[in-house]
Amino acid sequence: MARNSYQILGPDLSDPVLFVLCWTPDGCESAQERQRGTGGTGQAIAMASACSIPVFNMQRPKALDRLREFLDQQGLLHLPNEPEVERLSVEFAQSK
Repeated sequence: MARNSYQILGPDLSDPVLFVLCWTPDGCESAQERQRGTGGTGQAIAMASACSIPVFNMQRPKALDRLREFLDQQGLLHLPNEPEVERLSVEFAQSK
């Protein structure tokens, strides 16, 4: 539990992370969804949930889309969507 506290709230427990990125077998993203199958990551998810920190569980099909939207809203990063990735891949292949 102590390790999860530092991972979510920082070394002095007063500098929380902006979001949590994880993978669990059950796709848990909140304390309410946590179950035995969530595993040890469930503690960090529950803590983040209690602190209103968004959790993006990559087991869920739309997690990457939601993460992309979140990062764009925060002005942190622009991740290309699938059509952009395809276009960039073709351009790269043609440049060789």
